Parts: sequence; C-alpha cells; structure tokens
Amino acid sequence: MTNFVTNPIKSQSFAYNWNEIKMLIEKARVTNQRDYTLFITFALSGRRSSEIVGRNDRPIKMPGLKPQDIDFETKTINWTIAKRYVDPKTRTIRYTTILPAHSKMMEVLSKYITLKNINPNEKIFDITIQRVNQIMHKYCKECGIINKARLVHAFRHGFAIESLKQCDTPEEMINVQRNLQHTSFAMTENYLAFTKNKQREVLEKMEL
Repeated sequence: MTNFVTNPIKSQSFAYNWNEIKMLIEKARVTNQRDYTLFITFALSGRRSSEIVGRNDRPIKMPGLKPQDIDFETKTINWTIAKRYVDPKTRTIRYTTILPAHSKMMEVLSKYITLKNINPNEKIFDITIQRVNQIMHKYCKECGIINKARLVHAFRHGFAIESLKQCDTPEEMINVQRNLQHTSFAMTENYLAFTKNKQREVLEKMEL
C-alpha cells in the first residue's frame, strides 16, 4: 500500500471555526475583492494553498487554479493535487481530479474572473503562498482572532471539521474524504475529535 505524508490536526487552534471563517470573509468582502474571492475559495473548497495559488519552489511545480479548470455549467473544478510519499526521498506525485464545487464559490469566482478579465490559461490568483499567509495574518489581527495559527491552511482544517458536522450517514463522510482528497478515511477521521456537538446530536437520536 502506498503511504503518503499526513499532517493531522493536533488541536482546535490549528483550525478556524465556521464563525471565524465567516468573520474573515466578511472583513475581506468590504476590504478587497481579490482577498474576498481568495477566502471564499479556500473556505468552500478545502483545497491546499499550492492547489489554489500555485507553487514553483518545489521539484513538482503546481500551476494554481485557472479559469480553464472551472466548468461553470456542471459546477465542477479540475484540481491539480500534489501528494508526498513517506519515504527517505520524499518523492512527490501530481495528478488532476474533478471535484464538485460550491455554488457560492462558483458565483464569486465567475464575477472576479470577469471583473479582472483573466484569460483562461492565466492564474486566477497571481500571488505567492507566503503573501497569502501574510494577508491571512493581517485579517486575523483585524478581526481579533487570537490563539489560532494565522495560516491559510487553517481554512482547510475548518472546512474538514464543518463538513463532518453536516454528515448524517457514512456515505456523506466518505464524500468529505473524497472532497479533501485524503488517501484513506483514517486521515479524515483525525477531524472527528473536533465534532463533539455532532456526536451528541447523533446520540440523542437513539430513542427507546
């Protein structure tokens, strides 16, 4: 079996809760259209920063999200994903996969692409990961979000936790795993420890 590097969430401080995500998005909405579109994309896709803005400082180059990757009719996105093997060489593979996209995210992306007149083969967000995290730090400070990792990857953790909270069936949990592109459900399961309220809801449904 192929083993990949995993970065399990260690505490709630590594994730934004959904109210914090809403706060950050609202602040960006009234501040900067690019930042608003960027935050919406991170929050509603659960993708990694390299998959959204791209990365050129690693052996495997990441192109970032482009308009040509988006099918607005079927509401799907053809994402480029990178995974790193657990071995001494830290070998990385890259592949593409088509995933469903949130209607709100598609709407915001469409408006931004039109507003900025972005060509189909151009990156939607011409910005580095380092700059994204600097922006994230700025908004967290302005929103009074403290004792949290002020990194954009915390959006992904928040997405995973909130998605699992919405699940009512095992099939829905498997869909969360697929959306996150986790190699196994054991990786997705790391987030279940942060859905205790949902666990109680499920428990209370059991009647005698």
